[in-house]
This record gives sequence, structure tokens and C-alpha cells, in this order.
Amino acid sequence: KSFYSNTMPVSKFKVASGDIILGANYTNNQVANQFLNWSGFIASALGNHELDVVEPGDLAKLLNNAKYKMLAINVDVNKDSPIHGRIEKSMIVEKDGEKYGLIGIAPPDMLERVKMNNTLKDFTIMDIETTRSVVQDEVKRLRDKEGINKIIILSHQGIKNDVKLAKETEGIDIIFGAHTHDLIEGIKEGVNLFYSKNGEPTIITQAGKDGENVGILNIDFDENGIIKRAQNNIIKTRAYNRPLFIKDSVEDILGKPEVIGRVKAAVPPPVKRLAENNPHGNLIADAMKAELGT
Repeated sequence: KSFYSNTMPVSKFKVASGDIILGANYTNNQVANQFLNWSGFIASALGNHELDVVEPGDLAKLLNNAKYKMLAINVDVNKDSPIHGRIEKSMIVEKDGEKYGLIGIAPPDMLERVKMNNTLKDFTIMDIETTRSVVQDEVKRLRDKEGINKIIILSHQGIKNDVKLAKETEGIDIIFGAHTHDLIEGIKEGVNLFYSKNGEPTIITQAGKDGENVGILNIDFDENGIIKRAQNNIIKTRAYNRPLFIKDSVEDILGKPEVIGRVKAAVPPPVKRLAENNPHGNLIADAMKAELGT
């Protein structure tokens, strides 16, 4: 995400809105955690899939090795949990003499999304109304006590809740959204451009699902921290090449793959991936049948 203006230097930083670490496989979680480190992310919201890590000690070890901050203002962690103190409510970023306030939001429906495990037992999640209230309080604190007039939310609460947050609070400039897997391209009033209680613009983004896209938001703030111009770009992740050192580093964690065959051609996935029979799934199932003799 880059932030620029005619009078100020360009500030650039990378943030995530959660669900980067997912699943109960700790080895895979290490790769996801390292991805955020390698890519230079400075912060991530706590998504529901981060709590797929079934043991709080394992999540604590991941966060101990993180070069980024995990943010969630609407969770409380038990004081005797190994995760206690490792999830922050907000952070201040200073770039080129400009300060930005970042606030994280975890999914208020976390208990419905995550299978009960030892990690989830260490968390208390606030409801949507309470979440909105504590976010507004933190915006006010950052503005009044820290003098920050550019506020960014890393949200994993879904598009409907993000829209409500944008319209029913004040002082929020950007909401980097997630959770509902919406793909929002460009900037359209009433779709992802809204106006806060005091009439200032708030922009919401979401970049789809499954890591298929990267969002790049360019913002021009005025001297009062109000958005004057904005450009929301979506780029396909496949447009990027994976550096060789990352491939080698991943294999250091996962081990080198055993090559047992090569796929000569692959058909595209179906349009309705969640409903239609998937030929890639059939290939995996057939391979498992052959390997296991079932």
C-alpha cells in the first residue's frame, strides 16, 4: 500500500488482513509465517484461520519469530496464556516524517468459524457493537493523544460490518477488509467509498480469496489527513515470480518434494468452484486411491 501527496514524500508499507496462517499443520504454519517476514509485511489482522493453530504455545512460537505485528483490538487473551502480550490492539507507523495509526479487528463471529481448540479457549471475542465502540475509542486516542490524522483499519470482520464501521464512526480513512472473500476493484461511491459521521471519505478494499490477488492502494492525503485522491488496483498473484531463495527456504522447512510424476496438462478449475465437481480434486483422489490401494 502506498501513500503519497504533492507535498509529502511517498510512504510505502505492506499489511495483511488475516488468514495468512491457516490450518493445524505447524510446519505449514511456519512457511506462512515466514512468507509475511520475507515479503516485508509490517502488520496483520488476526483472522479466524490464525486460530486453527490448535495449541497456544505453537501460535506463540510463530509470533515470537514474526517480524510483523499481529493486531486485534476486539480480543482479550487469558493472562496465563503463552499468547498473552503477543497480540496488540494497534500500532503507530512512522514513514518519512508522517505517522499512520493501524488498528486490527478479528472476526466477531470467531466462535462460529473455528473448531474449539486449546488456542481458542484462551481468547474472548467482542461482539460487533462492542468492536465498533472500541475501534472508535482507539481512533480518538490516536488522534487526540498521538496527533495522528491518518487511520487505517486491518479488518477481518467482513464487508457488511466494514461498511457499517465506515458510516457509523469518524476518523477512519482506510479499511483493508477480508473474511467475506469479496473482490472489490476500483473505487465506487456506495460500494467501497463511504462517508463517515463527520462527512470525511473512507475507502474499503478486499482482494478476493485464496491469495489469488494482491491489492495496491494509492492514496493522496491533504495536510489534515483527509483523502483527496485514491486509486485501488488489483493484480493477479501469478503475475509475480517467486524468487529462487524463497523456494529453497520453503524446502528447508517442508523438505524437498519427492517427484513421482509430472502432469503434462491441467484443465482450468470450474467457474463455480464451491459447487461443481473439480477435476483437480478427482486427480488427487485418484492418486490417493492408487497409493493406498483402496
